[in-house]
Amino acid sequence: MLFALLRKRAIPRSSAGAGITRAYLEANALFYGFLFVAILFYRLWLGDLTGRGSFPVAADVQWSIVYALYPLLSVALGLALARGRQPTA
Repeated sequence: MLFALLRKRAIPRSSAGAGITRAYLEANALFYGFLFVAILFYRLWLGDLTGRGSFPVAADVQWSIVYALYPLLSVALGLALARGRQPTA
């Protein structure tokens, strides 16, 4: 999440009035995707620790969402970092 935040902060919103750029949209999608997964993960994890899970089937579905999204977001961020995409001003 830290690398996604650093990428998000490094990219300007628009360049010379061109509107929202693809790099800006990618950086925001990755950051907010990681934020969503982190919030969902800790909510479910703490719920499992305290035993407050009243709907185990719903929790299983939510865990499946975490299990599916985290690798996708990680690979997308890793590929962007490996390609060395730098923000363009």
